Amino acid sequence: MDLVFLIDVSETMTEERLNIVKSQLISAITQNGIKWESTDNNTARVGIILSAGLFSTERAMPRRFLDFQGHQTDIYRSPKIVSRTHHLKQAFRDIIFDFGINDIGLSMNFSINGDSVGDFPFGDPIFGGEGDRPNVPNAMIVITGADTSNATVPSTLLKNSNVQVYAIGFQDVSIAQLQAISGDPTRAFSSSPENLANDITNICNGFLNV
Repeated sequence: MDLVFLIDVSETMTEERLNIVKSQLISAITQNGIKWESTDNNTARVGIILSAGLFSTERAMPRRFLDFQGHQTDIYRSPKIVSRTHHLKQAFRDIIFDFGINDIGLSMNFSINGDSVGDFPFGDPIFGGEGDRPNVPNAMIVITGADTSNATVPSTLLKNSNVQVYAIGFQDVSIAQLQAISGDPTRAFSSSPENLANDITNICNGFLNV
């Protein structure tokens, strides 16, 4: 499975909730037996996209944090290479709370179309880009606080590219928005940060073969 986590790290998530999310994601890796070994092409590949705005600006600036080739990059840290499962867990620990605007729709769009504009461009797309393995199922799990972006168009683009999208949101995002993100009511989940690992396990058990 080639799986992308799209994570809200903006003010709408709050630092307290993000810290819980990070811990829960690490637990989810263990609970679901997700393994990343660069020498074994039969193990998972995981991407991470962060939704935020840089330096509290009024413009959203989604960031590529980890791609399927294992390149971990961030404006706040030196680049790293993820080649083992324990590196992947550390990548989640390395995520830093940011500020600005949460724009899940724009982040989803960049995942499939890429972006080369601005001071900190997203770069090439993750889905369909380098490291995205042919004939391996693609999925995205969105984890978000409040969001009112237009997610319908990018959700459709991802669906048409055979990417299954799942949306997990907390109490300040509407179920209608989560359904717009996922493109399918059965793949939209209203939950709490403390239950995130179990939500991901339910997704993996029901839909994903990781």
